Amino acid sequence: MSKVSTRFQSFDSVWVIWFVCALFITRNLYVVIMHFFQKNKWLCYGLIAVLAYAGYRTGQDYAFLPWSLDVALVALIFIALGDWMRRSGFLDKELIYTLVLPAAVWVSCVLILRSSIDMSMRSYPAGIFTLVEAAAGSILLISVSRYLEHCRWIGVAFAWIGKNSMIILGIHCIELMYMDQDAPLLTCLPVPMTWISVFMIKSILILSVAGAVVNVHNGLKRADRKR
Repeated sequence: MSKVSTRFQSFDSVWVIWFVCALFITRNLYVVIMHFFQKNKWLCYGLIAVLAYAGYRTGQDYAFLPWSLDVALVALIFIALGDWMRRSGFLDKELIYTLVLPAAVWVSCVLILRSSIDMSMRSYPAGIFTLVEAAAGSILLISVSRYLEHCRWIGVAFAWIGKNSMIILGIHCIELMYMDQDAPLLTCLPVPMTWISVFMIKSILILSVAGAVVNVHNGLKRADRKR
């Protein structure tokens, strides 16, 4: 699970890897729902809403479920939103819909709510408005990423990160386990340890180690082919 629960004490936290388990459940559950109910869109979306609410209430009132099942149910909303955008071609519409409006909604929610979703902690401080804020921010991020893709070096960099995201996630998990803000590697550096500097240092370290792992892996594959 993402965090140790008040119940199911035998299930330990698996740190950031919880996301992979929850995504596995969400993705497959969504496929099943769409397979049986896609002919009736309202029934399909209604079922997703009910399951998402059940996951929300479970995480709030009962316990953090194994494999973060309660979070996976809430995440069905985001999977459904992404699938709808893909099927409808939403991201190909005018900028007013894909960039300006989501940005306005996201900024408004940030300024008014002054809080945000934290699914690992089952924190939805403003209820459905928290989900709206997260959805608008996600659409904004996707739209900005599509435009950044036109810049060749940025596109290549993010394509490499996406291709090796599981390696990066694994290294990030190890880093969280053994390198906090008071780690010797950080405290010996001649820079103040603010959250920005820690973020930058850890990001550079994680990506550098990931690059080394990928290069070693590719080198072993090339050597194997030559045999």
